[in-house]
Amino acid sequence: MKKITCVAVLSCLLALGGCNEEKGVDIQLPSGEKLTLEGSITKNTSKPIENGTFKSYEVQYTLAQDATKAKFDEHFRTLGYAVSEQTNVASTTLKVHYVKKNSPTIGVLINDKSPAVVSIYWQEKQQ
Repeated sequence: MKKITCVAVLSCLLALGGCNEEKGVDIQLPSGEKLTLEGSITKNTSKPIENGTFKSYEVQYTLAQDATKAKFDEHFRTLGYAVSEQTNVASTTLKVHYVKKNSPTIGVLINDKSPAVVSIYWQEKQQ
């Protein structure tokens, strides 16, 4: 009887532990759309520059580099962005640009750690 009770209690605790899973974070893109990511924002900066504002986010993602890139590509394509991978043979960090008409180019750097840390950045021009 004690084993059954222990198993039942342990099962309940594991199930409750899953209830606190992170749903994701939203980043407001310059095009007005929201990018929802399965990670947590560790850094968010907005700096004034000569022609506008430079915005950047650092996100601790929940997947490894290749899986993270695939998710980003999927999210951005769904929002109408074209994907342009920037090659850099000297680095293990992936650099990708996401381009959409009438919107600033969004740069994404994905490190090779697991889970990946992702930097997302763009420049908004003054209106």
